[in-house]
Amino acid sequence: KKIFLYAGDNDISKGKDAPTILNDFKQFVATVHQTLPKTKIDFIAIKPSLKRWHLAGEMKKANALVSTFTRGDDRLGFIDIWPPLINQAGKPRPEFFVEDGLHLNRAGYQAWTELIDLVSDTDSSAVLDASPTDAPPFRLSSGQTGDLEQKHSGYPEEASILPAESENVRKNRSSVSIPEHSVL
Repeated sequence: KKIFLYAGDNDISKGKDAPTILNDFKQFVATVHQTLPKTKIDFIAIKPSLKRWHLAGEMKKANALVSTFTRGDDRLGFIDIWPPLINQAGKPRPEFFVEDGLHLNRAGYQAWTELIDLVSDTDSSAVLDASPTDAPPFRLSSGQTGDLEQKHSGYPEEASILPAESENVRKNRSSVSIPEHSVL
């Protein structure tokens, strides 16, 4: 069993700081593992958005704290959704958001879902560390020589993204349709 948890976006907008987000996650993990000790939990990074871009610094801090914490337990993972949602200028991609600038539209959820599916397909979670690109979908670098790794400042160097996905992932991907304004 695996839990994908997206949390912290609204908390930070209401004044919680990065250490509080980490402590909330630790409490969630302890609660789940008390009853279901083998359950894997992947924390989906707090996403960048147009509306809350002024809070991006605190979001990055929270994401970095949670990412570091998850490395200490193989039942925990961190999925960095920033790379596909950020453009070449390092800002949120407007084409991925509905008019409010906060919620993802269908294309934004598609980028999010493809990344989560990819991590699920590889049966691991990852911190994706890459510079912005306008060429989704993405796939994890498997470490083969010749992979073009691009770095995105602010996150640990754990993995890279490439602007294509493997044939195996394409064949095994299940279709996921998320309506606009859905909350994961």
